[in-house]
Amino acid sequence: MKNLIELKTEANELFKKGLYLEAIGLYDECLSLCGSDKSMKLVLQRNKAQCFLNLGNFSDALTAALEALSISPGDPKALYRCAQAYEGKGMLKEALETGRRLILVDPKNKASQDLTHKLETSVASYVAESESLTGKLKKMFAIVNDNSSSAEELEQAIVNLSILIKENPKVASSMIWTNPSFSKIYSVCRNSNHKLTIACHRLLAQLVENERDWGLTVLHELTPQYFVNGIFSRNPEHSLERCRFLNAILESLTQLKAYHSAKEAASVRKEIESKKVAPCSYPKYKIDSTVEKPVEGILTSLLRSVNSYRLCPKTRDYILEILVRYVPSDKGIGWSQKIFKIEGVIDSLLEVACASGITSLKNWRSSRINKHRNNELISNKHETSCQNSPDGIRLATTSDTRMTVACLLAKIWDDLTSDKSRDEYTKICKDFIIELFADNYIESKVEAASVIGTLFLGPYEVGSGIISQEGVFDGLLLLTQCENKLYQTIALDTIVIATHKKQQCLSIISKAVPLLQSLYKSENDGTRIRALVALCKLGAAGGTDASVKSLTEGSNVLLLKACRRLLLGKRQPDPDVDDIAANKSADVHFNSEGEVVVDENDDEIQIEEVSVSQPVENKKDNKPVNGSTTSTIHFDDLDSAHWAVEGMAYITMNADVKEEIINDGELVSALLSFPEHCQKDSSFALCSVLAHLTNSFERQQIEPEILELAKFSKQHIPEDHPYDSDAYIQKRRQKLVNMGLASSLYQLTMRIATTLVGSNQGLSELISRIYLACSELVECRGKLVQSGAGKALLKLSKSDFNTDTGKTLASQALARLTITADPRVTFPGQKSLELVRPLLHLIHADCNALQNFEGLLALTNLASLGDTHR
Repeated sequence: MKNLIELKTEANELFKKGLYLEAIGLYDECLSLCGSDKSMKLVLQRNKAQCFLNLGNFSDALTAALEALSISPGDPKALYRCAQAYEGKGMLKEALETGRRLILVDPKNKASQDLTHKLETSVASYVAESESLTGKLKKMFAIVNDNSSSAEELEQAIVNLSILIKENPKVASSMIWTNPSFSKIYSVCRNSNHKLTIACHRLLAQLVENERDWGLTVLHELTPQYFVNGIFSRNPEHSLERCRFLNAILESLTQLKAYHSAKEAASVRKEIESKKVAPCSYPKYKIDSTVEKPVEGILTSLLRSVNSYRLCPKTRDYILEILVRYVPSDKGIGWSQKIFKIEGVIDSLLEVACASGITSLKNWRSSRINKHRNNELISNKHETSCQNSPDGIRLATTSDTRMTVACLLAKIWDDLTSDKSRDEYTKICKDFIIELFADNYIESKVEAASVIGTLFLGPYEVGSGIISQEGVFDGLLLLTQCENKLYQTIALDTIVIATHKKQQCLSIISKAVPLLQSLYKSENDGTRIRALVALCKLGAAGGTDASVKSLTEGSNVLLLKACRRLLLGKRQPDPDVDDIAANKSADVHFNSEGEVVVDENDDEIQIEEVSVSQPVENKKDNKPVNGSTTSTIHFDDLDSAHWAVEGMAYITMNADVKEEIINDGELVSALLSFPEHCQKDSSFALCSVLAHLTNSFERQQIEPEILELAKFSKQHIPEDHPYDSDAYIQKRRQKLVNMGLASSLYQLTMRIATTLVGSNQGLSELISRIYLACSELVECRGKLVQSGAGKALLKLSKSDFNTDTGKTLASQALARLTITADPRVTFPGQKSLELVRPLLHLIHADCNALQNFEGLLALTNLASLGDTHR
């Protein structure tokens, strides 16, 4: 067995190596062996204190230092470490007292002098700050305790308390919470004055945000039912404040924000660490058992109130947003399984979906309709609004409610991992919709259409299963023939949303096209718009596959002309949509695996092949393309223009339509000037149009051996349209860049894609793809640079609002601009230094060979500028 000296020496060696925990263990063994040797005990306790200080364990460090001081009260090292431990614990007063004792014992020690001076400065500033804050709090609570204070004075005092918390969160919150008069705040919460209660709720929300125990105390004092009942207040602001408090109390109890922050920090550390270290997954979130019951109580109460007729529209949205945040397992507490087992919960959400279909509609009556007709329709709306349900009452919702409830339904569906649970979920939705269709009231059938549309926006697998049931889609088509224009629009909106898959479009196209043609002739612009978009979706069912033609030849061009008229205004000629028809020459069906099967006797598209060097001639009926976009495009109705772009986003997958657009100068100018006016809901559709025109999406290259094998096994092989050959693609890109495409992309990037409001990762990636496609043409790179492509691409390559793929594409486009032009011209000043990080990303092993090559070329060009860049 080792003796005391050997153990101590070994412990000291471990201390020198930084193995503090192991050293502490040996020091403890030494303490048990040293008996009554006080000098040895003093040394060991001092060493233990230093180990704990190095570990940041100030409580144990203080204990060890105090043990040493009990042996030798004047020991300088023990006093020094005791003062450090006090400082680490935030006990500045005790730390200063210990420091002054140290100065008396060892006045010439420089370290002691520096520590004491530092503590004196800290204590002085702390005292000054505390006195100032204490004085303010004392004054505020004096007003709260004074029964003679007016409501205005009391409200201002509580607001001031909230301001103090914002200025000094930790200290102010602690002092307010521990104030003897704090219980008075609970009494003020029950005051009949709405402004006072709102101020109290905001104060309580700030206090409990990061303190789980305080949140439990507030719940105990006021009871959860107090807050849940408050959401039914007739005062919308008061009701929303109750919801905000519930959100704060849930955050306090669950600490989700803190968990996700720690998880994100851990993922960053994992990327920095060496790849030799074995990867470890961050532990899954698990709610604390002490708060599980209160949290479930609040969420259950919110779920049961979500379909109440007493709720204000914005309050209902806020409640749904709370549920979307806390219920799912990916970002919330993983409560979906329990929700599903509560009887009536899914039905409650579907009931909200019934009502939200109407309020979610935009422009179901166009502002371009003549004033007399508009006034007549508004009066009709008032007459029919009381007929929306059998009892004349409908849940109050906003235009955002439908998407929010769809998101919640989708989150619950995603968390149901077993087939049994999903089948039960589908059965609940199916029974709910079938019951509405079976009702005698036409309004119930409209509500069923609204629910189907909501399901397609959320758990679309459920919607697809229900709409495939016999009679459901036919019911929607019949509903479009209803005389009530609002009901027509709801049914059309559902059809537009539901036809999002090729199989569904091709299976219903023969039934849907005639009805949609008749609806397009409606006097109501809202109906015409949706009928047009539905026809566009059906026309694009074949996608880029030239062998699958959902509509007859020329139908998509007619749809384009209708969209053109909608975009540019009624002064444009109205096309005859009677010529649009479902394609019956191609026997399109699906095999058991859902793959497209097309008969071999399809009509072939006869278009003259074009080589790269051969110029592409404009067709006779097309207008010549203007070389500039100097003429100002005026949009009669931005809402209608949004729907026109939405329709073109589908039909531009057809190569014939691309050629029609590119040879129509006025239409191209309108599309390129639209980014100055469009909002976030129109931007993605517009970028889709531009991406289709430039063929920005990656084209799948099929190996010849795989092609022969597919032919041998009689599998369907997608065919490229002749207008999608390289010659036509390059011609379209060149024309678009010449007409100002780069300026439009810059507007979309800076106005929408990379801003806090309206940002969308998919949109940023799409813009990056278009930039990359245009930069393939060397002759276009100069115009891209002139239009700010460098600044936009730099932002896209580093923005958090872009996907990883989008960042890589933006970096590759930057590399091409850097290869062709002098970086000092393209990126003046210090901007060229910002290129280094995106370009280095291109030489990563995960990037393809072309990206590596272009990245190295750009870096070489950049390195030639000087030592700073190198």
